[in-house]
Amino acid sequence: MKKKLLFASLFIVIATFSIAQVCTPDPTYVNAGSTGIYPTSTEGIDSGTVGMAYTQTFTVIVPLDTTIDVPPIGPVSGTVNHITLENVTGLPTGITYTCDNTPCQWQGDSVGCFVLSGTPSQSGTFSVALEVSANVTALGQTSDIPAQTWDTYTLVILDTGGTSGIILNKGNEFKLLQNQPNPFAESTQIKFNVATSSNLKLKIYNLLGEEVHAKTIASKAGLNTIDFSRNHLKNGLYFYALSNGITTLTNRMVISE
Repeated sequence: MKKKLLFASLFIVIATFSIAQVCTPDPTYVNAGSTGIYPTSTEGIDSGTVGMAYTQTFTVIVPLDTTIDVPPIGPVSGTVNHITLENVTGLPTGITYTCDNTPCQWQGDSVGCFVLSGTPSQSGTFSVALEVSANVTALGQTSDIPAQTWDTYTLVILDTGGTSGIILNKGNEFKLLQNQPNPFAESTQIKFNVATSSNLKLKIYNLLGEEVHAKTIASKAGLNTIDFSRNHLKNGLYFYALSNGITTLTNRMVISE
């Protein structure tokens, strides 16, 4: 009987931990040592599809020290007590955000995460903004810094036919979508949209900014697909850039076996 009770208690503890663990900070960002919220809008976030489960994890790395402007003194050094994700605006219907703690607050010099998840019910291109506030101490005074837009992302939700509706079907915009699947082990697809047929340049960079792959892509007007294989590339975070000679669009991808 004692063994059964012990097993049951252990099961409850494990189950509770599994439920509570909403997300896990990306070690690639954590090990890089730079504070902020990642991925950034420059790296981009994954696209989704109507009627299919969507998940996008953000890693939060909070600094201990910061610099704030104190009139009329000017910039002074301060300590970050905590930051709070107050809201995520612009999400499509069916997508919500959840943090690894309540109330979405992380102490200075700490690491955390939050996740966008759900099943989107509408296609389109959405402007998603992170609203973040902070509590800091400077010159012996503790102050609340009201919520401000930390970063704004473009979230593309495709319809079941593989497009995001009017924008991509009309082929009137140069647009680079998130590769799918992502992360991937061996191969992935990179979709992009162009207004007219042309030759574009695809380049892949590692975290150090070193070019590790380059290829010329012959495109047609409208939605195009690039089949990309990892070949010699090691596991890790990479950036892929597509250029039409005038504009360069960048996104991120993760190789993970």
